[in-house]
Amino acid sequence: MGRLYYAVDAAPIEVDDGLLAHLSVAMVARLRSNGGFALSWTKREEGARTAWISPASPLRFEFEAVRRPATESALVERLVDLSYSEGGLSLDEAAESGAPAYRRR
Repeated sequence: MGRLYYAVDAAPIEVDDGLLAHLSVAMVARLRSNGGFALSWTKREEGARTAWISPASPLRFEFEAVRRPATESALVERLVDLSYSEGGLSLDEAAESGAPAYRRR
């Protein structure tokens, strides 16, 4: 399990290294176009969370594996498309679309 840090003092989101690799490519591509988007996920026992991600947002991707997993362009494109949707990029929806899961702690 890797970790996605999205703000200076926010707790990380634990994400499968495979999904994290795809998220990092999709999120960086989206931010390169100077566009912000909503990132949503669910934490067990705490409910749904949403964070606004913008080019000014501090992001850090930490992988558990020594080597970064390979990415599939179709899944990266799907995640970028989700980031443009009305609800933004949802980790729940990404997992339902075939991406590796993340841990809902």
